[in-house]
Order: sequence, then C-alpha cells, then structure tokens
Amino acid sequence: MPISKELRQSVMDFAVNTQALPDDRLAARWDWRGYEEGIRFIHFRFLEELNWLAASLGAELHQTPAQRLMTQHHAAWWDLRAVLLGVGDDLLDKEPFAGEWTLRQTLNHLVEVEWSHMKVSEFAILRARAGETERAGVPDDEWDPHFVERGGFGKSVFEGSLGSILAFHDRTHHKVLAAFSDVQADEMFLKAVFWEPEDFEIAFRLGRFASHMAQHTIQIEKNLATLGHRFTEARLLHRRIFAALAGAESVCFALDDEPKEYSETADYFRRLAGEAEAALAAK
Repeated sequence: MPISKELRQSVMDFAVNTQALPDDRLAARWDWRGYEEGIRFIHFRFLEELNWLAASLGAELHQTPAQRLMTQHHAAWWDLRAVLLGVGDDLLDKEPFAGEWTLRQTLNHLVEVEWSHMKVSEFAILRARAGETERAGVPDDEWDPHFVERGGFGKSVFEGSLGSILAFHDRTHHKVLAAFSDVQADEMFLKAVFWEPEDFEIAFRLGRFASHMAQHTIQIEKNLATLGHRFTEARLLHRRIFAALAGAESVCFALDDEPKEYSETADYFRRLAGEAEAALAAK
C-alpha cells in the first residue's frame, strides 16, 4: 500500500498556502488553454488531475470488499482533514455551547474509537485464522499493549496542538488501513464481539470506520461554524481536492509499488502552485 508522500505533500502545501485567501483573490489573473477564470481554475486543475490518476490507474485493478471499505474510510478521513483545514489552536478547547464536546475532546474520542475498532475486528479475524471457532471478546490484558506499545497512545498525545494531534492520527489511521489489506471475502462474514448486545459481522465493523468518522466530522463542522470558523470558497475547493486525493491514494491499496504517475503529477502540482503564487504577487 505505497501511499505517495510526494503527491500528498504537493497537495497539502498548495492547500495550506491558499486556504485563507479571500474569495475575491481567487480571481487573480491566470489563464489556461482558453479558461480565463483566475487562480480559482488552478484548484480545478488539481481536482481534474487527481481524478484522472484515480480513473486511469484504477481502471484495471481489483480490490477486495475489505479494501473497498478501507478506501471509503480513507475518504472519510480526508474529509475530516478538509474540514479542519485552517482551524487554529485557539478553537481546540472552546465549547460551541454548554455541554458540547470541544474539538480536542471530539478528536480524542474519534481516534481512540478507530483504534479500538481495529483491535476488535483484527482479534476476531486472527482467531478464525488460527482455527478458533468459539467467539470471544478481546482479553482485558491485550488492550494496553494495543494502545500504548503498538499505537503509541499516551497521556500527552491529545494535549498538544491541532497539528500534533493530526500527525498522530495520520500514523494510527494508516496502521488501520494496513491491518485489513489482506482480509478475504469469506472473512467478512465472521462476527466480532464488542460492547454491543449482539455480535456484528466484520463487514459491518469495517464499514463502521467510515460512518463513525463521518458522524463526528459533521459534528465538528457544525461546531466550528458555531465558533465562527468560515468555510471560505478556497476551503470548499480544497475539500473537493482532498476527496479526489483520497481516490487517487486509494488506488495504492491494491498495488505493491508506487506508480511513476504520482511523482509526475506532484511535479505538475508544484509548478501550478508556483504560478498561483506569482499570480497573487502580480498587481
């Protein structure tokens, strides 16, 4: 699962540098092959190229049901990152209203639940592969090693800046994706024991990753709006770009090596970012 760091960084650098632009600055002069829509159109060039990567490289690939569910989870993860683009640390601990979770509390919950669900499903799959037929929940003595040793969770993980929390989530999230890359179709019908009054199939549990992420992304989006964070046109454009990046990255879930097209696209994106900077600097 060779996620392209170069491609991702080229997108993130552009987004970070342009997300705070006032709407009218998107009209800064930039023309492309007859399109005279300003640097706003550079955003669409990012979107189009990422969509083409996903379409062209993924056309002949086969993904298992588990891998497809993980691509949906990855898309939900990128949507969360898009919503948090441009959010300052000053909003981390502000209550949108009395009794509502702060952003820090919501992210703490979201990341810990993702990591817990990973253990529950993985435990059930590994037991079945070892020939165990009786269902069982994760033993109490396996939780601390899973969180502390494998996940790197500690008391200070969620006490830092938003950037440090997101960097930590980046690491744990990609471990979750890797954990289920080899789950076979027949294993999707195994049942895993957790807190619910009934045991759910792996298919539901892997799908729950994306829906739980979406559930709290919506909560965060609503609360940020309440706190006065503006979802500008640039940020809305970046949200579409991040969705397209998730699609391009998800192609890698069925690959062993990184395609050269990722590096070529990253080069093009860096050129576009330079042209956007020049257009904004011109009078």
